[in-house]
Amino acid sequence: MQAGASAGWARRWSAAGASCGCCARRFGESAVGFAFRMDMPKPQADALCVRAYVLRASGRRAEAAEAFDQAIATYERKGELAAANRARVLFEVASAVE
Repeated sequence: MQAGASAGWARRWSAAGASCGCCARRFGESAVGFAFRMDMPKPQADALCVRAYVLRASGRRAEAAEAFDQAIATYERKGELAAANRARVLFEVASAVE
């Protein structure tokens, strides 16, 4: 399974996380662990976004903000400016929902 696919599954688990937030967090952390076994910054940043999204959904705001910051920095180092902007928007939308 590719890291991007793991990220997609983690987002789905997170969306369904209302029923089992601990499962979503474990799956999100699994996506991060998998992505960081490779030397591929974009999947790593994608997985960090998943981690942030799951943490945010479970009320762990400070940890989510840190994960979003790491993801954005990783995207920017790679030159993935559009992805960095998407991550910023996701973070802003998640912050506004509260």
